[in-house]
This record gives sequence, C-alpha cells and structure tokens, in this order.
Amino acid sequence: MIKKSFHPSINDNGACNDLLALYDTVDEILENKEFFTCKSFDDSSYDLEVELPVKPYKDIFHKHGTSVGTSLRNKLVYLRKKLKEVIEEQDFIKQCKILNKLFGDDFPVPDENSSGTKSSVYSNSPGLVIPNQGA
Repeated sequence: MIKKSFHPSINDNGACNDLLALYDTVDEILENKEFFTCKSFDDSSYDLEVELPVKPYKDIFHKHGTSVGTSLRNKLVYLRKKLKEVIEEQDFIKQCKILNKLFGDDFPVPDENSSGTKSSVYSNSPGLVIPNQGA
C-alpha cells in the first residue's frame, strides 16, 4: 500500500519534509479506491485488498473479510486526522505531544520550562528526527 501510495515531499530548495510525506501517503491510501472497498450504505464497513507486488500477486488480506479492512481504514483515518493537527499546530511542544501520543517515545516531548529550541532538545539525542522539520 505504501509503495503504491508514497508521496515524497521535497521543497524547491531540496529539503525533505517527512511529516508532509507521511500525511500525503496516508491520504493517498485512503483516497485510492484500489485498496478499500465500501461494503455498506452508511460507509461503515470496508473490505481491504492488497496484492503482493510480485508473482503470484496474491491478495494478502484474502482471508480476513471486512473486520480487518474496516479496522485498518479507521486507524488510518485517525492517523491522518492527527497528522493534520500536527501540520496545522505552530507550537513545537504541542506538535511533539501529538506525535508522542501517536508513535510513543520515539518522539520525546521537551520540557516546557526548557529553552524550547529544537536544537537544545535534540542535541543529546543522535538519530532522532525533529518533528517540526517533517517527522
């Protein structure tokens, strides 16, 4: 699903924005009618079909029915909503709190009494992606 739906986000200066890329990718998965098929009039039940990218191209969800499709779709809708909140939020600490609730401790929340600068928060944490710059 991600391979077929991935949308990179690179600005005119060549800087990547992982947050926008993730949002756009989740949005494409949800909007692309290839994966989720509505099975009810009230849009509450979905079937999921994802084929392997190589032979035999078998649907990896062929035995799961609508409960898995509906559950995954609902989780992706929630993820898209929360990512939109992060994108629209201007306060760095609030962005970190939202991402922390979504992804856990890989997105630490800085102390509100600290200087609050991104570099001071992450200077002792090599390898972490700064959420405001696109995580």
